[in-house]
Amino acid sequence: MSQSIDVKISSEDDRSKRIGIIDSSICNSQEFDYNFDEYNKIDLGYQGLSQINESGWSGKNEDDQNEDFKVPEANKVVIWAKKIRIALQYPVTDVPVFEHEIQDGFTRKQLAELIAQDYRTMYEEEKRTTEDHGEDGKYGIYGVWGHEEEDLILHTAYYNPKTGLVLCRCDS
Repeated sequence: MSQSIDVKISSEDDRSKRIGIIDSSICNSQEFDYNFDEYNKIDLGYQGLSQINESGWSGKNEDDQNEDFKVPEANKVVIWAKKIRIALQYPVTDVPVFEHEIQDGFTRKQLAELIAQDYRTMYEEEKRTTEDHGEDGKYGIYGVWGHEEEDLILHTAYYNPKTGLVLCRCDS
């Protein structure tokens, strides 16, 4: 069963908002619609989330010396929709979902930067809501575990055109 909280998150352009939280225990259930046959895979290169937030998306880590690595086309529209919902399933217990609107579709670069922005917002909210629960440890609204934003490397997104849901894939 999903949990949902309607909370407005202000952003610079006021087009982004967190629209809910999904209990991660349902992420593999039919309710969460994890049938990847209905998702379009979007290659986002291989770049650290904190690096994207600091200097923008380039598709490649600054310290990567692999000359054969091909960076995907940045300004290509990869999602032809006006509204999407981005779900951040890793590394959390309760999955935040953020909604974004745009007029002319989302380019690869815009999508990667929105995902990185959502992760930054998630980590900021987690820190702000973290409480000490004694032997159970410290955790906040999302139950982030095991990794800081600096540990995560964004590489792929999956988009379901029927639901508008974007699922992110990160390495650590």
